[in-house]
Amino acid sequence: MPTLVVKHEGRMASSINVRGHKIIADVPPEMGGNDRGPTPVDLLAGSLGTCIAFSMSRAGVRSPASPTKGSRWTWITFTTERRIVCR
Repeated sequence: MPTLVVKHEGRMASSINVRGHKIIADVPPEMGGNDRGPTPVDLLAGSLGTCIAFSMSRAGVRSPASPTKGSRWTWITFTTERRIVCR
């Protein structure tokens, strides 16, 4: 498992470094940040969505007749009202 390093970058921002990739997490100015990147909640939702998409894609690779081929999914949207909307 590669090492993942999280570093505070000032104000509300943090960086994530893993396998030579760097991602900045921040929040919008109205939440005290500089909007330099997705919020931590955006990254969490994206991580969950990409894990599900990866798993479904692997299943599709194993079965040529899989209904996942060519599909597009919208996963989870977190709104500012702290509601979760699944589409």
